[in-house]
Amino acid sequence: MIATEIGYSAKPGLPEGAEQYGPRITKFLEERGFSWVAWVFDPSWGPPLLKSFDGFKRSGSGEFFSQDMHGPAAPLLAKP
Repeated sequence: MIATEIGYSAKPGLPEGAEQYGPRITKFLEERGFSWVAWVFDPSWGPPLLKSFDGFKRSGSGEFFSQDMHGPAAPLLAKP
């Protein structure tokens, strides 16, 4: 199973970051053995992973997903 096109944008007034949705959704998926793909590699479409193409500056969610994908792999699930 794979969850495609997941992503988020910070709510107005809250600091941009992954403290809330990012870790919750990836943990939820990985605990169930699901793979995932973050969306969208464009600063104009939402929820954007980039702030701009100039230097490919990441948004808060872009930074979270980049760090999560470069971190340790989720543990494999035991077979029932």
